[in-house]
Amino acid sequence: MTQIAKISDDLIRANKAYRAGQPIMSDADFDALEQSLAAIDPKHPTLKLVRQDDNFGKTRPLPMWGGSTSKAMNEDEVRNLSGRWLKGQDTHVSLKLDGVSIQIVYTDGKFDFATTKGDNVTGTDISRAVRELLPAQLPGNMSLKLRGEIVMAKTNLPRVNADLTRDGHEPFVNTRNSVVAMIRAHDKYAPYIHYLEVLIYDGVL
Repeated sequence: MTQIAKISDDLIRANKAYRAGQPIMSDADFDALEQSLAAIDPKHPTLKLVRQDDNFGKTRPLPMWGGSTSKAMNEDEVRNLSGRWLKGQDTHVSLKLDGVSIQIVYTDGKFDFATTKGDNVTGTDISRAVRELLPAQLPGNMSLKLRGEIVMAKTNLPRVNADLTRDGHEPFVNTRNSVVAMIRAHDKYAPYIHYLEVLIYDGVL
């Protein structure tokens, strides 16, 4: 097996395991492999495969710009990213929320739809799962576009794993992968969706 074939195979296996909630390598190792493949062949089809949104719902245009998907791994990359997007503006840095980035729309106060961040142009519709985590109606009949993150508190991981084991399912490895798996396979994990929560950090009227 050639080097590029091995990297591609490792990425595909790791991506499949991650989507199933059973990761076989760290995020840092996965990113390093992805960057190695991109350096050898920037147009390799495996890159598109592992970067694409989960195929568990129809796609729709994002209601808001989702922000840059670029990664900054050191100080120089942070400075370059800041200079490219912020252009001298004041910068606020916060801890990374480790879950699934989403956008939500309320129309006339009613929950309309929710999507993943996707590629910043289109996202995957995950309304079925998210509507169970948010109020169906807001006061005042306001129309809002919101950005947020679906997360699981670390204290909930042993609780959901106890329920999964009791019901004959494999337990999750960590909270991040549990969120991905529970949203992606909503029908399977619907009884456990209450262990997730949505944190909102941005919105426009």
